[in-house]
Amino acid sequence: MTFKPSNLFRYPSSVVVSIFGFLFVFSLAQAEEPEQRVFFAGTQSCRACHQEIVETYVQTAHFETSQLADEHSIQGSFASGSNTLKTGNPNVYFRMEKRQDGFHQTAYRNEQSTIRSRRERFDLVMGSGRKGQSYLYWKDGLLFQLPVSYLVASGKWTNSPGMIDGQIVFDRFISPRCLECHTTLFRAEIKGSKARYSSRFLIGLSCEKCHGAGSAHVDFHKKDLQETEGRSILNPDHFPRERKLDQCALCHSGAAKPIKPPFSYRPGEPLSEYLEIEPVREGSRPDVHANQVGLLRLSRCFTASDDMSCSTCHNVHTEQRNLSELAQKCMQCHRTQECGTATKAGVSVQGECIECHMPNEKSNLITIDSGEEAFFESYRNHTIAVYPDVADQVLQRLMQK
Repeated sequence: MTFKPSNLFRYPSSVVVSIFGFLFVFSLAQAEEPEQRVFFAGTQSCRACHQEIVETYVQTAHFETSQLADEHSIQGSFASGSNTLKTGNPNVYFRMEKRQDGFHQTAYRNEQSTIRSRRERFDLVMGSGRKGQSYLYWKDGLLFQLPVSYLVASGKWTNSPGMIDGQIVFDRFISPRCLECHTTLFRAEIKGSKARYSSRFLIGLSCEKCHGAGSAHVDFHKKDLQETEGRSILNPDHFPRERKLDQCALCHSGAAKPIKPPFSYRPGEPLSEYLEIEPVREGSRPDVHANQVGLLRLSRCFTASDDMSCSTCHNVHTEQRNLSELAQKCMQCHRTQECGTATKAGVSVQGECIECHMPNEKSNLITIDSGEEAFFESYRNHTIAVYPDVADQVLQRLMQK
């Protein structure tokens, strides 16, 4: 059997043309930005004055939503026996390997007793790893998704979301809009006649994603240690409700049509000037991983309040995975005796508000073809409401305790 490295899986020229055209416009638009708007200091610069907040924030899914690929950030195993993904096509498989120059994915295809292959390196990790991770590689200054991802639910390598089992796909381009929600800053630049991503980027969602570029703030307070009021920095807690919601809707509003280039939005500005977001209407059934802010707007809790926003329940500076603790947020406005389930199950229902009124539902947007069956990841429905079937299931579970 003959083994040959192959370029058969190279992306087509038509794809390259459209990509370069898109990035060319993106890079020109960025060049028009006032230079002072893009001076980022980095999260580590915040530690000197905000150490406690930084210590908890760097452990959150937001901060870890993208990382450089290394032995600490990649969750999948490279050990023999655990580093191979077999597909439903007996002639196609993938192997994950650690080499001297980093970690690699290699695709193999058996074609009439000749094994052809393509190898690309893990360069960036996308996803915090709470549900899974996908991986990107650099090619000619552009970023593309690797065909194999890691799924926490199975603890194994799997086909990347949306990819078809048994096929070898290395040409899924990662657009600036994708990067806008998984990184703090990515710029494009023109090299000769071609546009490409710049080496000037900040991965993860740093403090400055929500507070704005912070170098002027850091410089000011280094010179004036006595000043206790934050200067040259934005505090989203002081934004009006709609601007607070915009902050989250930048990435939690599902597919949206860009009006201005990605990474041009600044905290506190109306998001409607940057993205055209389809509103969620009463009676519609949007995907739970789509417009989460729009789903929240349908909630009676939201419409009955003048100031409720995402931060009413979420503290972005720390991990919040304890549903009983989150349920206590509900107790600030609601009483246990108002709950019909509580009359049957007693006070134990106090920790079940999230399970009952924001149930986990499968997303059709995040679909993984495992070769055996499709896997659909689940997310919380952010329309806070009464779900009778879910309430019955919770009641049965509580009554069995």
